[in-house]
Amino acid sequence: MKATRSSNLPLAPLDPEIERTHLERRRAIPVTPKAAEETEKVENSDSGSDPPTPPASPHATIGNTTAMDNFEDRTLRDLSTFDFATNQYGIVLPPVPNFKIHTGLLQLLPTFNGSAGEDPHSHMREFNHITATMMPAEIEDEGPYKLRLFSYSLRGPAKDWYYHLAPFPTTWVELQKLFLDKYFPVSLTASIRKQICSIQQEVGETLYEYYDRFQKLCAKCPNHQVPENLLIQHLYDGMLQETRDNVDSASWGAFIDKTVRQARTLIETMAKNAQSSRTRSRIRGVNEIRDCDLEKRVNGMDAKLDSLANMMASFMGTKMEVKACGVCTQTGHTTDACPTLHDEEKVTTTACGIFKLNQQGNSNGAHNRNYDP
Repeated sequence: MKATRSSNLPLAPLDPEIERTHLERRRAIPVTPKAAEETEKVENSDSGSDPPTPPASPHATIGNTTAMDNFEDRTLRDLSTFDFATNQYGIVLPPVPNFKIHTGLLQLLPTFNGSAGEDPHSHMREFNHITATMMPAEIEDEGPYKLRLFSYSLRGPAKDWYYHLAPFPTTWVELQKLFLDKYFPVSLTASIRKQICSIQQEVGETLYEYYDRFQKLCAKCPNHQVPENLLIQHLYDGMLQETRDNVDSASWGAFIDKTVRQARTLIETMAKNAQSSRTRSRIRGVNEIRDCDLEKRVNGMDAKLDSLANMMASFMGTKMEVKACGVCTQTGHTTDACPTLHDEEKVTTTACGIFKLNQQGNSNGAHNRNYDP
């Protein structure tokens, strides 16, 4: 063997039993009392006498050496390989006794992708309702059961967010809080609260449609933190004048003197009546058009006509220049179509015809004079 620059020391003899020699050298390392006590605990835990102890840290000392010294005996491939003893794939969930997943339940679960238009509160309500309905009777605590099923209702970016949770929540309440903090932040809550406080009834919108839109807006943000009396006040203030007069008439002009429950009951009753009356009018085929709607339509038609006129003007371009006739110097016709030229042609044609007729008459008279039987 050729010697190199680094081979200043003599080479060690070849050892065919190098692994056995390595184990013997490791056993020969002196062990401190503390390390011996930890080893005894591990042996007792294997026999079932004491609870298991966590594994020693990689930097734990053993005598005068550390566990980091073991890295010198391992290759780079071994060090970069995934260690299944200390790491685990997926998420460790608490055990659930008698846990079973039915295929029908997975098909009924709602799906949530995490897009901008999805409602996380609606997803949580539907998920809780379905899991509570389909939960087996032998399961006592529904928290761990829902914690295991929740991942099956997520898709796309929402599932990626679920698997990247660190540390992973151990209770169903913690997971719900993290989910709503992610997809329903505080800024969105403030925005919906502002919409609730500034709601307005649109022109042509019935009381039933207005109240239904208000209810959906409140359900979209259950934690809007607006008291019930302010909700009724904002609902009343946002009504059109006609609707507000009807509400005042139904309450004998004392809507503000009613309690919160009485005021909401009155509005709900009037909204139901508005829905039924609208249904009857649709059946009869009566289509009422308000003056404001008619005015809007007329204004829209005027705007369309103006735009059409502007388009025609731009299409036609500049106006055509009118030239005068070269014969009579009048406008309205070209030089070739001048009436003066046509009149001269008629006179010339008439004169030629008279001349031909006279010539024929003279020839006939001379013939008659020459013939004398």
